[in-house]
Amino acid sequence: MNPRSSDRPALSTFERLSEQLIGEFSSWTGGDWSEDKFAALAHDIFEFQFESCTPYRNYCSARGVSPTSVDDWRRIPPVPTEAFR
Repeated sequence: MNPRSSDRPALSTFERLSEQLIGEFSSWTGGDWSEDKFAALAHDIFEFQFESCTPYRNYCSARGVSPTSVDDWRRIPPVPTEAFR
């Protein structure tokens, strides 16, 4: 018997986003994602990173950007590769 979803513990935001992305990549058939689908995923990931990574939140805040102010995924601040070195 499968437990009902209400009987399972809630997934963390990270786990939910991970499952969503794995599902999207697993079902991808090589075509383009719709703009709406990509934009929604990008915003969800941006919101998670903004909330869970203080240096990134500070970086975004210094530029006047937050999840509530972004109306297009192209306005999500990229992180320079130098930040990972």
